[in-house]
Amino acid sequence: MINIITSIILSCIITIGIECSVASIFLLKKVEYKYVVIINIITNIILNVIYHLVLLLNNNIINIVYVIIGEIVVFYVEALYYGKYLNLKVNKYLFSLLLNCVSFITGIIIHLNM
Repeated sequence: MINIITSIILSCIITIGIECSVASIFLLKKVEYKYVVIINIITNIILNVIYHLVLLLNNNIINIVYVIIGEIVVFYVEALYYGKYLNLKVNKYLFSLLLNCVSFITGIIIHLNM
């Protein structure tokens, strides 16, 4: 149980670091970073808790389907959130897609090297 909690916390910290770094490309105001942090804490923790529960089913097809559906939902929710709270100069969906793709790919690379 401790390993799962540690994994979720570590995943959240890494995701926030990556997504804030990528967001800096778009020159967000300092005050706007809090919104990137807040939405990633919410979506990352929920996604990871559900993912660990789905792993208990021990079914690879369900796991893959969950990851795909979960990432799509997170992308959409974050895009709506960013569109509401950030003064973006780019499309909110493109912004969310970029941030989520970079953090997702980084997560895959980390897991492959473990």
